[in-house]
Amino acid sequence: MRALDLALLGGRVRTLDPDRPSATAVGVAGGAIVAVGSDAEVRELADGSTEIVDLAGAAVTPGITDSHIHPFLGADGSRGADLLDAHTLEEVRAAMAEERARCAPGQWVLGWGLDYNVFGDEGISGSAIEDAVVNAFAARIEYALNTHVDHKTELQEALARSGRQVSYAVLSAEGPAHERRFTCAAVVGGVELGVGEGQSKKAAEQEAAREALAKLAAE
Repeated sequence: MRALDLALLGGRVRTLDPDRPSATAVGVAGGAIVAVGSDAEVRELADGSTEIVDLAGAAVTPGITDSHIHPFLGADGSRGADLLDAHTLEEVRAAMAEERARCAPGQWVLGWGLDYNVFGDEGISGSAIEDAVVNAFAARIEYALNTHVDHKTELQEALARSGRQVSYAVLSAEGPAHERRFTCAAVVGGVELGVGEGQSKKAAEQEAAREALAKLAAE
């Protein structure tokens, strides 16, 4: 087996496997979960290139199992071109061009599952894909893209211009499971550029990214 790309340790993993209902660690390689077990078992599959994340007791559940669902919102938000497997801007353009061909004159060209990373140094803008949809509704497309950018994406793009990257570290996870608060840091070049708190790791990372962006703007 290849070495793990990512090892999640120190968690409370709900496996949904009746023979082993709980674990503390998860190993990921090649974009797939390849190991679930104890911290020691998963560490054995890691090497120096593996990203190690200390979950600090946070709960982990299989992503295909949700506590609730929004069927109408989900159906509305997954209309048009499926962009989940589009990993480059050219693939996005090709998928949107195919969707354009299926649309009637005057019909909106829609897409979903867009990964903002495909824009790279070109920047997030509707102009990057308007040729693929024959200039149809370019202003609306640009508006939709720009209004959905989050702080983490903004920070990643800002740093990419100077060849820098950001990583996030959990500084603390305090309180009982139902009201735990996370503190995370946005780390750039080994320096904590921003620190944020939230009721989830994602929310704390967003706040850390927002603080880091403010510091970059003041440089």
